[in-house]
Amino acid sequence: EREFLAECFSTGAQNAEFALSLRLKIADSLGIPAEKLAPSDRFDKELKPPRGWEHDDGVNVLLLDLQAAIDRKGLAIDIKKVQSVRDYVNTWAKV
Repeated sequence: EREFLAECFSTGAQNAEFALSLRLKIADSLGIPAEKLAPSDRFDKELKPPRGWEHDDGVNVLLLDLQAAIDRKGLAIDIKKVQSVRDYVNTWAKV
């Protein structure tokens, strides 16, 4: 947890509890232990869904949820720049 938080805070996450809750959300959506997630894990590499599940996986659900929140707030945030766990946490911090 300490390493995860240190890396997220160095790039903008503002609240430890918030960052850890997002890590749990990602882990639940992907069906992996939260302790296995690193801020540098990329959605299209380390967390890539198995072949054949690209359109029905936890990554898409996470990103669609984030996009909906961005749209509701009318923010100009490019979801395509959310490539890693760190990006996901820091983007949610802006929303």
